[in-house]
Amino acid sequence: MSSETDSIAGAGLASSGGKKRLNWKLPLWLLALGVLSGLGAYLWQNGSSQNGEPVLVLDLPKLDDSAAQNAVKGGKLPIRSTIDSSSAPKTEKTAEPKIPAQTDIASSPGQMSLPAGNREIRRAPEPPPGMHKVRIIDPSRSPATLARSLRQPLVRAPVKALQEKTPFGAIPRIARDGRKPFDVYARPYKPKVAAGKPQAARIAIMIGGLGISPSSTREAINKLPGVVTLGFAPYGQGLQNLVDAARRGGHEVMLQIPMEPFDYPDNDPGPRTLLSTIEPSENVKRLQWLMSRFSGYFGVTNYMGARFTASKPALQPIMKWIGMRGLVFLDDGASPRSQTMTLSVASGLPVKAANIRLDYGQTPQSIKTALEDLEALAAEQGFAIGVGTGLPLTIKFVAAWARTLADRGIELIPVSAAFRK
Repeated sequence: MSSETDSIAGAGLASSGGKKRLNWKLPLWLLALGVLSGLGAYLWQNGSSQNGEPVLVLDLPKLDDSAAQNAVKGGKLPIRSTIDSSSAPKTEKTAEPKIPAQTDIASSPGQMSLPAGNREIRRAPEPPPGMHKVRIIDPSRSPATLARSLRQPLVRAPVKALQEKTPFGAIPRIARDGRKPFDVYARPYKPKVAAGKPQAARIAIMIGGLGISPSSTREAINKLPGVVTLGFAPYGQGLQNLVDAARRGGHEVMLQIPMEPFDYPDNDPGPRTLLSTIEPSENVKRLQWLMSRFSGYFGVTNYMGARFTASKPALQPIMKWIGMRGLVFLDDGASPRSQTMTLSVASGLPVKAANIRLDYGQTPQSIKTALEDLEALAAEQGFAIGVGTGLPLTIKFVAAWARTLADRGIELIPVSAAFRK
């Protein structure tokens, strides 16, 4: 090996006047070998870094099949461990319930026993100075708490059986097997009724105006709990991507349909607004375009529309057409002259109206007062719907408020739950 090394070194050095000088005329294959060796060393060094995240390897005994089956039948889940660390990038926490039974491995002496099957986890060595401790969160004591804490991704849209092609694009329809977009795209919900106890007061929230600003939309998706319904305007770039992200985060979505306000056109909701002054057939064409902007919504809601929703001749054909698509309609409750509730049965379109607007004032006190009023109404009649816009202040207050509802015995539910019998 030494002779081979000497011969390679000799090829690169020459003597001149008793002094050795470097000869740069090395073979190309040797240069390539050096570059590849350096690159491989770099990748080996950095590829195992896990992007800076700490890694903890635990030796857990294998759970046999019979034990796993007994745990499932008994309503218990096998141990699941979530690793977090203060070294991870800090992000805003979403409004999700805290998971109980946290055990800090790095600070627990000896061995730690977990309740499921008395299985033991060995204590990790104390990390060197400057490194972060890693903890294991054991949710096995409360499967229901674990399920609530996780965001529930919804069915991926679009479902082809629920689509109909039009000159403007695909729009919702009732599938041949009878399935409706409402049934497939709404967030699943099961009422929580404890034996011998009355049902808790329930509140549904719809935050609209999303899709136009991608950054504001992502803020709403990430900061609000997944049970909050999101309303998307039919405008903006990359709408379907944003809607898909919302649904992956557990948010069911609604399409906001621009409708004529009393001060139109000075106050213009946007292109292809439904108008009371044009033929119903033209409004249907506009509606087809609006409904083809994205897929995955279980229902629609009005954006503005005080004049349009007050006109029965203009409103009824539109409501009937929407009802034939297997959708539902949420009236934002802004106009006392709206005829949506009156025409619901005749048009075959299920309709619910929001009770309280959350952010008319866009001040901390006005939003706080609106949320308090919403709670009082829910306590009085058992259920209430609040609507707001995806503005930073509204998102901030609703997210913080949602985290406190369970402490007061109030259940936050999706808007679609209001339409279920």
